[in-house]
Amino acid sequence: MRKYYFLVLLLPFIFSSCKKKTSSPAISACGVKDPVNNLPWLKEMVDEAKRDGTASITTIKKFEYEGDTYFTYYQAYQSCMNCIIFDCSGARVISGAHFTAEEYQELAGESYGPSAVLLWPGMLPRE
Repeated sequence: MRKYYFLVLLLPFIFSSCKKKTSSPAISACGVKDPVNNLPWLKEMVDEAKRDGTASITTIKKFEYEGDTYFTYYQAYQSCMNCIIFDCSGARVISGAHFTAEEYQELAGESYGPSAVLLWPGMLPRE
């Protein structure tokens, strides 16, 4: 009888883990939905990663900092995560030119904050 009691207790957990995954709502950034496909400069970066075989080790996240949207681009062989940051226009954000060193550190830190969203891979189907 104890065996069946244990099985009955496990059934809700077993069936709850089999839920069909639904697609997440479309992500908007920089005035467009699906920025990976609708921001030409970002689409080109993803297409290049697909062409050169680095798509599987490439990560792109979007995040907010002081009301503006930014994107991080990282490939697993790079020694520094969140060192490559772009704004909505596709311009690379560089410490000293756009922000002080302290502000840039804060900016890079926000890529781990609550506004950060993984855009590639994760949200897109792999080809």
